[in-house]
Amino acid sequence: MVVVAAGAQKPCLLPVPGQERATAALDFLRLSKINEVKVGERVVIIGAGNVGCAAAAEAARLGAKEITLIDIQEPASFVVERKHAEAAGAKFLWPKFTQAVTAKGVELTDGTLLPADTVIMAVGDAPDLTFLPEEVLLERGFVAVNDRYQTSDPQVFAIGDAVRLGLLTEAIGAGRIAARTIDDILRGGRMLMITCPPWNRHGSIWTITTPVSTLREI
Repeated sequence: MVVVAAGAQKPCLLPVPGQERATAALDFLRLSKINEVKVGERVVIIGAGNVGCAAAAEAARLGAKEITLIDIQEPASFVVERKHAEAAGAKFLWPKFTQAVTAKGVELTDGTLLPADTVIMAVGDAPDLTFLPEEVLLERGFVAVNDRYQTSDPQVFAIGDAVRLGLLTEAIGAGRIAARTIDDILRGGRMLMITCPPWNRHGSIWTITTPVSTLREI
């Protein structure tokens, strides 16, 4: 049995002109911890969640004088994270929508230009699942699972951000469910009838029972 708990470590970038001028927030934070990144005096951070706030605090530590976080909605960052960013001198603007990233800064859809020497994107991350075999089917970039976190391969389970982005507590709960299911299968103590969504390429439904070898298509 295998449990995929790869997390979400692949940074997402907004599909806007000039995105290559921006630095992904997780990359920025990782490099800042080993002092291998520099920032200009003016920093604009696209995305004002917890990661964006952490990037703001790090930008201030590295010498930024003017830090602006923008978001399309009221920031979803935790109070503590936001206070750390505000203590570092960061200001928050919303709702703001990015049109492009240019050599001068961030252009918004309303025509406003936010001057920036450094642009950081903190718009979320996705799991990197390129290592999975094609037998493990994906849905919109995430591993498709049933209510027991079992994938289209009955011997592979997936939990956490590999399945859907969420909180640590949700990943822990999913891990417990998967662990109990695996224990039941390995013990062979009781019969499991686990019906999965129609993942296979023929639109059929798989029914998985214990032992695993009794996989059949219905």
